[in-house]
Amino acid sequence: MNLTGQCHCGNFRYTAQVESLRVIECDCSICARKGALHLRVEPENFHVLNESTPLSEYRFGTRTASHRFCPLCGIHVYSRPRIAPDKYSLNARSLDDFASLQHQLEKVFFQGSDWEKATEN
Repeated sequence: MNLTGQCHCGNFRYTAQVESLRVIECDCSICARKGALHLRVEPENFHVLNESTPLSEYRFGTRTASHRFCPLCGIHVYSRPRIAPDKYSLNARSLDDFASLQHQLEKVFFQGSDWEKATEN
């Protein structure tokens, strides 16, 4: 499935090819506050269409995860997550068709608030 998305102001636009609409809802301190639903994408399936002003980056804790957001409108667009830094984790809420796709999403909960316990398997 080919999807497109963007930040609120349109400064950053992307396209992504996904095999499923499985999203991860994480309750860690940053994900809970920004309300992101993570849609993992392989790097070769994620393409930037427009980036007039480069996205800003935020890192915290182990500084492994890279959270990218638009410096103009503040919308979190994607991250390179700590648990899978080789992949992109799109904020499904930034998809152009989120309103029509949200009922098709397969939501999986991840207890990032207790990282060690959630990743011990």
